[in-house]
Amino acid sequence: MNKNQICNLGDLLEILVDPESKESLTFNGNTLYNSKNSFNLIQESPILFPSPISKYLNNFVIDMTNKDQFTSIEQYFKILSIKMYMEINNLDANDYWYKQHLSWSKELVSTSQGLLLDIGCDDLEINLKVFPDNKIKYVGLEPIIKKKNYFSIYGVAEFLPFQSNSFDCVSFLTSLDHVLDYYSALKEAKRVLKKEGTLYLATLVWNKKSELYNDHHHFHHFKEFEIFGALNELDFNIEKLDRYAWKNDENRTALYIKAEKK
Repeated sequence: MNKNQICNLGDLLEILVDPESKESLTFNGNTLYNSKNSFNLIQESPILFPSPISKYLNNFVIDMTNKDQFTSIEQYFKILSIKMYMEINNLDANDYWYKQHLSWSKELVSTSQGLLLDIGCDDLEINLKVFPDNKIKYVGLEPIIKKKNYFSIYGVAEFLPFQSNSFDCVSFLTSLDHVLDYYSALKEAKRVLKKEGTLYLATLVWNKKSELYNDHHHFHHFKEFEIFGALNELDFNIEKLDRYAWKNDENRTALYIKAEKK
């Protein structure tokens, strides 16, 4: 995908909202704001976390180390921050299985078009290679703030900072298992999708040996019933489903799902 297809702040001002109240935001050249909250930018990329968490940003990291008592939402993000800032050991770019994932993802999103939100975009230099050229306008959303040479939105999947019915496509390409409240994330994805918009979901599911206590980075080792149950309850219509073996491991299967918002 051509980097010119990445949206900039000006492209998105009409659909950006306060992640909690969903009220519209105004841009004054330095910050985004409404009557209650203001949100800073880093390298022209807005930081749109829920306000109870924004106050804990220290050098662009959620830092709650000096606090003992938390509200429920603070407790939630305290848990999230523990895993969020662990060093993640991604597969090497030349790894066979990583290349397989990119190939399967490229096939999954090959028909995507229009305005697309990629949740958990991580390294955009890699993700951009997955999406088709000249068919989409790309918006990446990422919870970990770091200096980048491209535009993205800093936020969390459970509190998407966009107006309802804004996107033609939303993707979670192996990012959903990093979201603590995955159901709320899928519910938010549905909210921001236009009617008959497309959800692209790639994730591992565990057939057995799904214990999570020895995993530093993920919040979930999904069972199939969790994924399909959530999509069914949220009234998504599954249009395409591919299952692939993962690392020749009988305990895990890779699911690549294309679903439509009814």
